[in-house]
Amino acid sequence: MPMEDNDFYRYNCEQWFSATDTPEKLKAWFSALDVIEMLKMGYHIFEFEINSCRIVSEYEICFTRNSIISQKVIDPRSIYGEEYTRSDNNGE
Repeated sequence: MPMEDNDFYRYNCEQWFSATDTPEKLKAWFSALDVIEMLKMGYHIFEFEINSCRIVSEYEICFTRNSIISQKVIDPRSIYGEEYTRSDNNGE
C-alpha cells in the first residue's frame, strides 16, 4: 500500500512504499487475522527484489516502483504458519 501523503513518502518527487526487509518482520505489523482480512479485500503479500531503498527503522524500509527488479506473491502460511491456518479456519 502506498504510504500517507507527506514529504517523507514523496521524497525526490517520487512515491515511496513502505515494507519490511524480511517476511518475518511483517508479523510486527500485521497479525494472521489482519492478513486474512486484507486478502479478502484483494490485497496480497509480495516479496520484492529491489536495487535501492531508504531505511526508516529496524522494521521499515521504503522503496519506489523504479527500484523494483522483480516481485512474487508470498503464501501467508510461509510466514505465519499454524497461526494463519487456525485464524483462517476460524473465520469460515
